[in-house]
Amino acid sequence: MKHIKVELDVDPEIFAAAKQFMNAKGLKIEDSLDNSVMKFYKKYVPSDVRKYIESRVSAARPSLKKSVDSKASSSTLQVMEGPISGSESGKSIPN
Repeated sequence: MKHIKVELDVDPEIFAAAKQFMNAKGLKIEDSLDNSVMKFYKKYVPSDVRKYIESRVSAARPSLKKSVDSKASSSTLQVMEGPISGSESGKSIPN
């Protein structure tokens, strides 16, 4: 399965504080954001569409359904620190 990179425009102080206090608890902000994406997926994508998507990738990755059911993502979400340039802001990233 292909992965995409997601960029977020977040206040640097807020991000740094969240990352610092999550790290202090042994948590990674990337993992939390990844789990949030899976919650959005389960909440907003109809179950019949999820089943279709999961059936398409199950042959290549048999662990996807288990991953989705446990709310852990099978994709990688990378958080990039720093400002987003005007040319990148608001654009979709193609698959």
